[in-house]
Amino acid sequence: MGESVQTISSYDQIRKFIHEISSPLGICVTNISVLEEMIEGFTKEYEKGLKKSTLIEFLNKSSQIGKILSFNINRSLELLEYLEPKKIENSIKVIKFDLKELLKVLTLGLCAKYKNIRIEISAPEQLEIYSIPGKISQIFTNLIENSVNHGFENMESGLINIKITKLKNEIIINYSDNGHGIPDHQIKNIFCKPRSTKEDKNNHFGFGIPIIHEAVTKDFNGSISCQNGEREGILFKIVLPVI
Repeated sequence: MGESVQTISSYDQIRKFIHEISSPLGICVTNISVLEEMIEGFTKEYEKGLKKSTLIEFLNKSSQIGKILSFNINRSLELLEYLEPKKIENSIKVIKFDLKELLKVLTLGLCAKYKNIRIEISAPEQLEIYSIPGKISQIFTNLIENSVNHGFENMESGLINIKITKLKNEIIINYSDNGHGIPDHQIKNIFCKPRSTKEDKNNHFGFGIPIIHEAVTKDFNGSISCQNGEREGILFKIVLPVI
């Protein structure tokens, strides 16, 4: 019985790891392809006679892609550390960072990967907080990918709104999309881990939502709630303590 429980736990951890690392690696692959196309186009323009505006555009886009690649490579390396239990405590560090800037880089990468989505962010400028950037990235990546893979299924395009309010000792995140929403009989179990791969495929929210719940409640000691929108889509409200 003990071995069986341990095997199930290991299987869950492997599924979680594959789910988590596939996103930053996928974003890297997409942006490397974009960069290759840009270099090819830039070379052709150079042979014709390079314009200053073309050079500036190339440098700006290259810089943007560089930030996306750096962000997602570091995220992948951080996730790899979780394979070594001794490194877990060291890898979860509370540091000062600009949350809005982190979201900009994160969403740029995801919009490059999923070209049919638009993400609007409403947050104060200079939103500096002390928190765990890797875990914040995990929460938003899973929210956005859940919208893409489930909420926007069979839709030509989708809109995601992220509104962040900072109070004295906490941030309030209101995340919504204009997707299909979740059937009422499933929404009450949205934060429960799927018991099987078949169940994971049949539900309307996937494996990422339980991961978000675990990060919010266990890593941050925060709270998360979910409801369908009044007309369309879904709304998540997340409250995270910050310094």
